[in-house]
Amino acid sequence: MRIMEKHRHRHHPRIHAHFSFWFTLFFLQQHGANGFFGYAKRAGIRQEQRQEQREQALQVSEMNHFKKRGGKRERLGCGTDRLPAFTDLAGKQGKKVVTVAVAQYGLLRNNCSAYVYEQIFAQLHKSEKYVYVLDHFIHSNEIFAGHETGSVRIKVAGGNPNNAKIDLFLFQNYPECRFATTPQELVDVEVEPQLNKTCGVYGDAWQDKTCGVTLNYLRGLYSQKRVHDTIVAHEHATKRKYDIVVLMRPDVLFTRQLELKYFDETADGLFATPTMHKTFSPDWAQFNGYNDRFFMGARDGVMHVMSRLDNVVKFCDERKRALHSETYMKWVLDTYTSRVNSEHATAGGSGHLFSVQVVHSFYFRRLRANAGLVGAMYFKNSEILNQLPLDKLATCSESELKRYTRDWAL
Repeated sequence: MRIMEKHRHRHHPRIHAHFSFWFTLFFLQQHGANGFFGYAKRAGIRQEQRQEQREQALQVSEMNHFKKRGGKRERLGCGTDRLPAFTDLAGKQGKKVVTVAVAQYGLLRNNCSAYVYEQIFAQLHKSEKYVYVLDHFIHSNEIFAGHETGSVRIKVAGGNPNNAKIDLFLFQNYPECRFATTPQELVDVEVEPQLNKTCGVYGDAWQDKTCGVTLNYLRGLYSQKRVHDTIVAHEHATKRKYDIVVLMRPDVLFTRQLELKYFDETADGLFATPTMHKTFSPDWAQFNGYNDRFFMGARDGVMHVMSRLDNVVKFCDERKRALHSETYMKWVLDTYTSRVNSEHATAGGSGHLFSVQVVHSFYFRRLRANAGLVGAMYFKNSEILNQLPLDKLATCSESELKRYTRDWAL
């Protein structure tokens, strides 16, 4: 079957030349020489335009992430630090500048997901309307070698306990803007009041009598709150708020690129009159709520979600039920417009128009500390027969990712 597929897509040069000759002759008979050369000229112009678009996209991509120097790539830091250059570039291309904060949180279990970070966002640089400026923020709960996950890392690190901790600067494929870590022991102290008032009163939604699953969930919410605060601090320092925020975990492997259309739709809403704040959530792993592993869209709505640690007790008290990640996510978004002191309110106190669109997109798989990949959860019945290699990959490796994501590049 594989050999047949290979030959089916192969174009024999003699057949191709024969077809080209007869097509050219037919075109000349129908349209004459002027029509033929006009067609050839238009085709040449379109090719030049496509080449120009590729060069523009590459220029934006290199400005966002890395700079080549002496054969090596150097991280450029925050894209917004070079905002005047982006603005000048956008003006020359007849586009508008849109700033994007990529917010990652939780545990950096394995650096495999970083290998395709740039490619995940590669479609953004092909936008015909906007120049996207990306900044990467990450907060990690730091685990030491004595922890269970740390023990797994010791094995991965060849038995050396000194290599069991995650060193953020091992993640060389992440464009650096702002990084922060907090020892997990300190995180546990910080979330203990919420744990006592949620699981301590209403139990664990995952039937864990030790409240361990709820504790892990609260740890993740704590990390989201910290990366939220880091973004706010950077906005305060630069005196500019981001337009779009993408909330995503670092311990997952994306098996598809993030689609440009959702970024362009969000930006369209922000430039519309009246302003529409659009957000997008995956339609899989919802569990009677909203997927809580990925969320993107207009800044205020996503930032509101990232600070939901503040309202876990209120949710449990109002619903008289245990804290459950997906249903809590839905509750936070459903009550967004009525939330007191919500970031949704404008300076004048009026609200923005706001929407959550659940879409069949944003495909990723969970990544373990030993580079093992959890099975894909995003397939609909009709898609199971059309899986791509990354949907079935058992163990994540840099060489395999390079092999299967070649066509993701610009």
